[in-house]
Amino acid sequence: MKPSIERLLCRARKEARKAQEALRRRRSIAAVYAHRERAVAYHAKALLLSKAQS
Repeated sequence: MKPSIERLLCRARKEARKAQEALRRRRSIAAVYAHRERAVAYHAKALLLSKAQS
């Protein structure tokens, strides 16, 4: 089952929120970057999927 574009964008937003929360709580910078990296990856997958469907 392929994830939908909307689902991937939702996951990207969720990871971005987690990164902001980790930063606010003064978690390790590695944790912040990990969440940011996942957010970018989900967003990129959504963009690729939308291009493929166009």
